[in-house]
Amino acid sequence: MRLGRIFTDLSLEKIHNDRQTFARTEFCHEWCKRQDFRHAMGGSLLDHNGNLLNFTFFRPEQAGYYTDAEIKRYQALCRHLIRR
Repeated sequence: MRLGRIFTDLSLEKIHNDRQTFARTEFCHEWCKRQDFRHAMGGSLLDHNGNLLNFTFFRPEQAGYYTDAEIKRYQALCRHLIRR
């Protein structure tokens, strides 16, 4: 994951042109499915001391993909977290 870039399960599926790309990953099978999660949205931040923070939001399949508005709120949160 590139720093400052927001990814969702849907963006991964669009990159690979395959709607099951995320669902077939080891991460999805070994961690997400065991907790009834299907959708993910996350990113990585790096602070001035070199500390890396990766945080991801998860939700079940019935909740659906993250909306553009939810992604924009997440981006705003990311900008807030990287401020000194």
